[in-house]
Amino acid sequence: MEDIRLPSDKKLGDYLDKNMEKPEPKINENIIKITGSACIEQPIEYGHDYKLAIETQCFSVEERDKQDGTIDRVHKLRMLGEVYINDKGKALIKGTSKKQPSPSQRLYNALYVVWSSRYTGSDEDYQIWYESKMNEITEKVKGKIV
Repeated sequence: MEDIRLPSDKKLGDYLDKNMEKPEPKINENIIKITGSACIEQPIEYGHDYKLAIETQCFSVEERDKQDGTIDRVHKLRMLGEVYINDKGKALIKGTSKKQPSPSQRLYNALYVVWSSRYTGSDEDYQIWYESKMNEITEKVKGKIV
């Protein structure tokens, strides 16, 4: 039988930290917080329930330790662009966010949607993919210059 030697007690904690995989914390809840305001075409009624479709941008993700081995992941969203309010099938109320994205932010967000639908769960890094797509777009535009 082979003799296994462990490091001294003082170094045991460091040894275990370096050589033992720490389990990913279990996500208790994914929470969204939405900030912003919009101008709508017509008023809505107090006390009614509505369904919303909102264009947003995720600007922050935080993890809150629940002290029970789980975390809550909080996604902070900022309203952009158009807002649609469904009054339980009676009417579709359209609104526009007061904070409008710039054309470059809109392109960035649109490319992110494309990337996330194709590469979520892969090792493909969004920033690297985004830069390559922007280079492709730039080269196409340059090719049209006479």
